[in-house]
Amino acid sequence: MKTLFQILLLVPILNIAQVSPNVSKRYPAHIIYKIDEVTSKVNLSEDKQIKIAKKFIRTDSIVNAGLAAGITADQLKNDYTIDKTFLKNILSIEEMEQYAYEMDKDNRFLIALKFAPELKLESTQISKIRQLNDSLENTPKKSAKVTLQFENRKLSTILNQNQYSQIINFSYKDESIAETKSDWASVEKLKINIPGKEQEEYQQIKDYHFNKNGYLDKKAERFEKRNRIS
Repeated sequence: MKTLFQILLLVPILNIAQVSPNVSKRYPAHIIYKIDEVTSKVNLSEDKQIKIAKKFIRTDSIVNAGLAAGITADQLKNDYTIDKTFLKNILSIEEMEQYAYEMDKDNRFLIALKFAPELKLESTQISKIRQLNDSLENTPKKSAKVTLQFENRKLSTILNQNQYSQIINFSYKDESIAETKSDWASVEKLKINIPGKEQEEYQQIKDYHFNKNGYLDKKAERFEKRNRIS
């Protein structure tokens, strides 16, 4: 059975969303730019793109009124911020999670939610993880290490061992792939690969680095001597 990172590495990067041509023709460039901020992270229907555009049209009216009243542009720039509140009534829960993941790829709750189908998560697991992810937004921000340790501990109680390991391993995807390429370059330079088995050997090296980095989990300082957070 293929692991999560093996599945994802086989998926071609062909589904990068774009702003609908009809939307591009109907609205000003600065609004198209803002829509692209969202569609570059999550596929959206033309209808939802139009809803975002209309929301920014209303923002333009408010900002123009503010400028006319003497408020500086710097004071009004936050009106154009795209956040969860802005997108709440436009995106579905799944689309919101996809967008949030693209904004914070270290969040392991979001990794689990984004790849729930590949991980074969049950509805009860998804519900629990969503609740935990929402709770993070309502608590004081902590260091990345402390947050990751919290996510690890909670996920380990919700997921089975295979699901949990895949999420931790995948969180080191970029690092593991870079190390694999470096090792393979050395193998080719020294000419120690077995002819005809290059693909198999490359996969073995890749599996090793994914498993190693996931096991060590340096971002969460898994093997630190101090006690973990409660």
